This record gives sequence, structure tokens and C-alpha cells, in this order.
Amino acid sequence: MDETINVHLSLKTPLDELGPEIHGFEGIEAVSELFQYRLFLHTPIGRDLSFSDLLGRDVTVSLRVDQQPERHLHGIFTELIRAGSDPMYRYYEAILVPKASLLQHQVGYRIVSDSDLKGILGAYLQGVPHRVHFHETHQRHDYTVKYGESSWNHLARLVEEEGCYFTFDHDDGGTIVFADDSRHAATIEHRDQLPSSVQGVEPHVRNWRTRQSMVAWKYHLDDYHDEAPNADLAQSEQQSSPITFGSREVRYDLPLLANCEVDEWESFAHRFRKIDRNGQHDPSGLDGMTPEKERLARVRLEQQTLGAFGAEGTSNYSWLMPGRILTLGDAGPDSGDYFITRIEHGVRISLHGSDYWEATPYTCRFEAIPKDVRYRTPRRTARRWAESLETATVVTDHGEEVTTNDLACVKARFPWDRDQGKKSCWMRTKQSLAGAGYGEVFLPRKDHEVVVMYEEGDPERPVVLGSLYNAKNPPPEAPSTHRHLQGYWSRSLGGGPENMSKFTIDHRLGQEEVTVHAERDAHFLTENDYQIVTGRNLDISVGYALLDGNTDGSGVGGDGGSTGGNLTQTSSGNWTETRFGKVVQHVAGDVQITVKGYVYVNAIDLAGHSYSAVWCMLSPTVLVAPSFSRTTGVFDVRLVAPISHFDVDMGLFDGQLHAVTVELNKGFYQRNYSNLAMRSSLIETDSKISWVDAVGVQTMFCLRALGRSAVRTKNTVARYLSCGCSNSVGTRMST
Repeated sequence: MDETINVHLSLKTPLDELGPEIHGFEGIEAVSELFQYRLFLHTPIGRDLSFSDLLGRDVTVSLRVDQQPERHLHGIFTELIRAGSDPMYRYYEAILVPKASLLQHQVGYRIVSDSDLKGILGAYLQGVPHRVHFHETHQRHDYTVKYGESSWNHLARLVEEEGCYFTFDHDDGGTIVFADDSRHAATIEHRDQLPSSVQGVEPHVRNWRTRQSMVAWKYHLDDYHDEAPNADLAQSEQQSSPITFGSREVRYDLPLLANCEVDEWESFAHRFRKIDRNGQHDPSGLDGMTPEKERLARVRLEQQTLGAFGAEGTSNYSWLMPGRILTLGDAGPDSGDYFITRIEHGVRISLHGSDYWEATPYTCRFEAIPKDVRYRTPRRTARRWAESLETATVVTDHGEEVTTNDLACVKARFPWDRDQGKKSCWMRTKQSLAGAGYGEVFLPRKDHEVVVMYEEGDPERPVVLGSLYNAKNPPPEAPSTHRHLQGYWSRSLGGGPENMSKFTIDHRLGQEEVTVHAERDAHFLTENDYQIVTGRNLDISVGYALLDGNTDGSGVGGDGGSTGGNLTQTSSGNWTETRFGKVVQHVAGDVQITVKGYVYVNAIDLAGHSYSAVWCMLSPTVLVAPSFSRTTGVFDVRLVAPISHFDVDMGLFDGQLHAVTVELNKGFYQRNYSNLAMRSSLIETDSKISWVDAVGVQTMFCLRALGRSAVRTKNTVARYLSCGCSNSVGTRMST
């Protein structure tokens, strides 16, 4: 009978023989849970324990039940309690937990980048003995965050998300073992099977019970990736194949649940990147998304259906452990292989000379699932979501002022990031418009403070919403100015406050003004019409001080003085200017006009009628440069116009000047006297200009008087002569 089973307990502590003795324990161990045992301890009445000598120290409990092999429990004390005394003993209780539980006290923030689950486990479990037995391929995490949680919480959450589990191997010093396929788990030690029909001290199973529950047996997931927005990341799975439960065949797919499906938006795609941390393209960076979506859909379905089949029982065998395979025998249709998921066991032994303590035999209650059911740890570890906005500081690579990638992303360091942003992921930046090759691009620069939100509250998917001013980066103008002045100021890369391009709007009533300032060049391009309409004046200054008087700029013209700038206007078609007022041009240098066709100067009234024009040019003489000139004369104009003959007598002209020879090649000459024009071909002479009119009559002309006329030439060449001429002539045309 159970009462005759002999149980031996011992405890090893750093205090050795001065330490407490154990007379009982009770505790729970389960797959993917940190075990916890309550130990019942005692010391002789004259010896008191120093708790500080035991808390956090490694201890080992040894258990031997009758003729079974001795097994061990390894852990550390995290709590000690004085539980009373009697004339013989002082009593204590102690909480024994695995050393990995210390990670529960490491609460804070941490970024882990470019690492798979095995690497993440190694990073967190330094100093904690652990092993990894993975049969599946686990993709790397580009960016995962411990966000205001414990290190253990982050680690356990990742294990659950990837469908893995862990157990403890106490015979190997309490080593934590991670695995991903329970069908490959080891069997319980020292027994091929446990019978269910044996009684007494022989190891056996009793109180065996099985169950089956209805669960949704269809699952669908989907996700999105900004580097592959058209990628099909949807995947569906269903449990339609039978499994073996003991020696029976059972099914998940009950017809009643045929229309029931769990549909989830799964966050996994962000773990993959085609644009790496340095902005370089990795063609294979997204290749893992397809196999991962297939694996995750299967994992989520297996997590969802984990509770469909189960069994439980009790045993006197002390080597039942979570994560081991139990072979049940002599149980009829229930005989078969089962994966142990949970045990609750304990024992209390009698103390000589004490009536304070009541002994109880060793008992182990356990839970299990059919071996064919793949154990997937349910997603039960709470994840802290980012429920509000955060601020961060932009960081760059290699001392750059702006670091970005093909998608206009930036990197930033959060205030809680102790790695100074070195592991930052690429953060997408909000723009007012973002189309296929069009939209706006405004990127924050190094040390700019930005506002960050998270997609669906996920700390691993940050998005930059905008920028904030602070004491280090104040607004460009004084507060009094910004009350009425708004706009956009952009500093030149590598420049200082004086190197600024801007677009501003002044909102003061009666002083409204829009200013566009380019620190250097400005380009306005239109593929069709470009129209400028002003209600009053239009001023264009080239190579002179800025019109708004702003001295913030340091580019061309920004020094407040002339730089001798050039103005070039080019038109590939017609150029028409219409002005309803007077035109005044002041030229400090030469004026050169080159045409390949005819040049006209016509005067018209507002009704569109032509009238006689007077051409006046006041400028230093270039083609005609007299050292002395004198003109006298009386202009008497008479017009006789019979049917075939008319005379024009221009009167007398008397002049003396030094002149030049003028060559007019292929020219067009027009004198307009009340709409009467003469068109001729011009030829060169030494001191005179001759032309032949349309009927072949030659007319001689030395120099025309300043009058109502226009001279237009093509390909004009001037040659300066030292000789002069003095003529008094009357000009007469006949035709």
C-alpha cells in the first residue's frame, strides 16, 4: 500500500551541515512555465537561519521514492519564511524557482536586431544553463523589442509566437531546454511504460481520464509588408486529418464547425527586410516570408486546437516530468503514447519527536496530450502595447546629416534606448502625399526630435509622424515673428543658420506677403504656359541685393550689393510683350541685338491704328561716333501723287561729322511717313549708302536726318574709319 512506501529527502545548500533540513515539498511543473516549489524546512531549536546566506543561492533537493532511482530538483531560493517552532525544531518555508526566473526582475527596454530565436535565447540566458533542440527553421528577426517588460516576458513571448516550448532538465543542473516538436521528445527515464492495472508500491498510473472538446479547426492569417505591398501573405490551414488517441483514431473536423474559422491579422512580415540596416539591397531579404507564413499558419492552428484532446491521471512514479513521453499500458483503447504537459507532486515525511507535522505519501498528478498532437505553447504571455505617442531623436550613419533609404525612411533613438540608436530599424515617415514616384518628401535630420507612433500599437513597427522643436533646435524666428509669419525653412546641408532657403507667408492684415528665398539657385519649369499677373508693379533685379532686404542668405546677391549678374531669356517660339504704359530701359553697358529675321518697330494707338513713329535713342555713339557735329536745315515736305509719279522733297540738310563705313548685308530698310514705305536692297559705299528701289531707280543718301523712321538690318558689321565727310544735300525720291 502507499503508506508503506519509503521516501527519502535531502537538501544541499551553501551552508552545508549548518543549513536547514527538508521534511517535505509541494510544487508544480508545466511545459513552458517556470516551475515553483514550496519546501518545508527545519533546524534544531537552538539554530537560527540567516536568510541573506540562502536567498538567491543555488540549492538542490534530492528525492528517492522507495526503490525508484533518485531524482533531483535544482533552483534558487527567492523567498524564506519563518513558520513557527516547537520544543524540538524551528520551521521554515522556502520558495524554489529556476535561476532563469531572475530574468523576471530585469524590467525595461531593449532592442534585439538581426538575430534568430536561438541567438535571442543566448543573448538573454547568459549565465543560465540552456540547450536548444529545434527541428524547424526559425527565421531571423530584423527588429524585436523588449518594451517596458521583463527580459523573461520578452523571451517567453517570442517562444510562444514561434510555436516553441521549454522544459527543465533537473538531472543536468536544472538546464532549461527549448524545443519546437513534441513528437521528438524523450521518454520518461527508467521505465518503458507505466501500467494502469497495478496496485501497491510498483510504479503505476491510476485514476486515468480522457476528454475531447470541440474546437475551431480552420485558421486563416494575412499580413502586409511595405517593401512588397503586392505580396500575397495570406495563408489558410485546417485540421482535417485523423490522429491517434491511445489506440483509437479521432478527428478534429466535426461537421458542426465546418463554417467556423479563426481569421487573424498576423504581425510577422516586418521581420524581413530587402533593404538592410545600411540601406543596401539584399535580393533574398524577403525570401523567408512565404515559408514563414506557411509555418506560422500551421503553428497558429496547432495552438488553436491544442485543447481538443487531453488526459489526466495520478501516479506514484517520481520520474514523471513535463516534456517527456509516457507510454501507458494495460489501459485497453487508452493504451498508447502521451506527451506530459503538467505535473503537480509533493510529499511530507514525519519528523522524529514532533507532533507539529503530519506526513503524507508521495503523489503525482499529471496532465498529458496524445503524442500525435503537436504541442504548441499557447500565446498567453502578455504583450505591452504602445498605447500613446513617443518622441525619439533622429540618428544617422557615418556622420551624415541625413540617412535614408529607397522608401524615405529614417532611423531614430528612443530615450530608453541605451545603445544610442545603433540597432534602430528603418522607420517610415509620414508624408502628406506618397504616390508611385510622386508626392512630397520632407525628412528629419540628425538630432531632430520626432513624434513616433506604432502601427496597431506594436512597438516593433514604429512610424515617424513629424518633428518637434526643442531648446536645442528652436524655431527659425522669434515668437513675436511666428505669430504672423508661417512657412517652411530649410537649412543647407552642412550649413549654418545663415544658409537658409525658405517659403514664408506673412498673415498681417494689410501687410500680407509671400516670400520665396533660394539660398543659391532657383528653377521654375513648366511644360505648358507660365503666366505671371501682378496688380501693380513687377520688378526683376539681376545681380543686385535681395528685394525683401533679408540678410539671412549668403548666396549670390545676399551681400546687399551688385555682383554683376547676367539675365538670359531664351524662347524657342514667339515672344510677345504687351505694355499699356511707357517703357524705359536704362543700360549701363552695350546693347546688342542679333536677329535671324526682320525686326519691326510699329506704333499704334489704343484702337489698333498705326501712326507715324518717332525713334529716339539717347546713348553713347557706337557705330557713329562724331567728335564734332552740326546740323541745320528746314524741312519742307511736299507730296504730289499723280497716277504714275510722285515726289517727296525732304528739304535741306546741312551736317558735319566724323562717320564710319557701315555694311548692311541682306538688310530691310523702312521709312514710314504716314504709312508710306520704301523698301530697297542696300549696298556698301565708302561714304554713302546707296539703294535700288523696286523699279531699279538708284537714290544716293549720305546720312538721314533724325526723323520718323526705322532702320532694321540683318548681320550688321561696323568698321571704324578715321576720315570724315561734310555734305549739304537734298534728298529726293522719284518713282
